[in-house]
Amino acid sequence: MKLFISHASEDKADFVEPLVEALGSAGFEVWYDKYELTLGDSLLQKISQGLRECDYGVVVLSPDFFLKKWTKAELDGLFAIESNERKVILPIWKDVTVEDVTAFSPILAGRLGAPTSGGVDTVVAEIQRAVQAAERMATFSSVDNAISLFKALDDEVGGTKRAVALAASEEGLRVAEESAANLVNSLRGSFEKLASVSKHLGIRIDKEEQHVVGFTGPYSLRFVLGFYKTFTNSIQGSALRLMIYRNTDPWGQDQKKRETFVQEDFVPVFHHTGKLLWKSEKSSRQFTSEQLDVRMVEDAVGAMKKLHERQAKRNS
Repeated sequence: MKLFISHASEDKADFVEPLVEALGSAGFEVWYDKYELTLGDSLLQKISQGLRECDYGVVVLSPDFFLKKWTKAELDGLFAIESNERKVILPIWKDVTVEDVTAFSPILAGRLGAPTSGGVDTVVAEIQRAVQAAERMATFSSVDNAISLFKALDDEVGGTKRAVALAASEEGLRVAEESAANLVNSLRGSFEKLASVSKHLGIRIDKEEQHVVGFTGPYSLRFVLGFYKTFTNSIQGSALRLMIYRNTDPWGQDQKKRETFVQEDFVPVFHHTGKLLWKSEKSSRQFTSEQLDVRMVEDAVGAMKKLHERQAKRNS
């Protein structure tokens, strides 16, 4: 266990050096500027390295400590590496009162500190107890974290099993059909909003069934969204198909003369939380129903924009 000693130089002779020697005898590895700094070293760099490498910071609070800029910077560094789960600052009170510490740092005043009045051996014993308690808490915290991770994984495995069973059931197909019907209604509403704000781009609904909706837009652009299924007892083989195309055949019958902008199938999948998602067979990206509605409207507007730019280029 490595300790960083933060102190004022005025406190070295009468307390800090005896403390460092006693901590070393007690089995601690100590970062102490007298040991760690050599001629030519960067003071800031070496202290920063010491803060990073140490497990705990022993802070010797004294009247001289409160007056130093370096000690304040070291203390800020120790605060920065603390967390809610792990406290690393071990305060030692040398010739200071509660009022003195409160005036300097209310946070430190709220922590139990070891007074130097009982002697170096007493302070070392307090540091040992504090470190042992902190290590036990850290162990408990680590075990608790591992248990939480295990519980989350166990829940996910169970959810995945339920999702697989739901996908292979009539109930899963019913959920997919309801979601598809809601998407058809939502897309219809979105296109009605487009039509309501348009002054020059005509949009009309020309096909409407339970699971299929179609629109005709400017430049003879067609938008069709439909839900198709292969089986009646599972979602296997079912999909939402989005098609955005333009027939160049004036009669609209010759599919070979069809210019396709978007043709994409979205298959229903169940997340381990039980939520239904739509997975693109083209990109494998998964969408919620709300996200897919936005995606489809964006695709439609993008196709209209592309045709408009093409027409503008021809007219220029």
